[in-house]
Amino acid sequence: MMDNIRDTLAALADDTLAIARLQVEVGFLKLADYDRLSGTLDGLRNTISTLYRNMDDMAAQLNERDLRITKLQEEYNALQARKAGETQASTKDERLALFKKLAPLATQLPALRRAVEDGEDVSAADVLALLGPLDEALADMGFEPIGAAGEEVTFDPTHHRAVGKGARSVEPGDPVRVRYVGYLHEGNVVVKAHVTAVV
Repeated sequence: MMDNIRDTLAALADDTLAIARLQVEVGFLKLADYDRLSGTLDGLRNTISTLYRNMDDMAAQLNERDLRITKLQEEYNALQARKAGETQASTKDERLALFKKLAPLATQLPALRRAVEDGEDVSAADVLALLGPLDEALADMGFEPIGAAGEEVTFDPTHHRAVGKGARSVEPGDPVRVRYVGYLHEGNVVVKAHVTAVV
């Protein structure tokens, strides 16, 4: 029976030793897991820190971009304002130059109108002399006449408009007479010449 107790005690001592070894191994495993988790956490902290730095850099770049956009918008608005001012000044200068060319017509036409209303004798030569600056002003602005009054030409529907008797029967290439001149500006038809069929 003593042998049984000894064997039982020996088995118990072996079991206790095995349990102690298992506890040590479990402790080492826990420590290894802790070290691994600690390394992972350190890596995650570094990654998060890097992400925050990247976000700060991107925010700074966006702010810089916004400042550049604002500056460019201000420059664009300033250029637009300057251009508008120059355009207004240019338009004003052009109008004044045109008026100066037409000044004789503008100042003398009311007197001519009054003379006609009062029954005074006004010659056609006086009227034509008065209208001379108008032709010059139109030419200076780049307007070219289409045809000459009374001139016989061939009908071109892109430059002529048939009017009067027989207008519907006029075909391209038919002979026509210019009744009222038309005008071109930079090669584009502004007003078609009115033409009548030649009979």
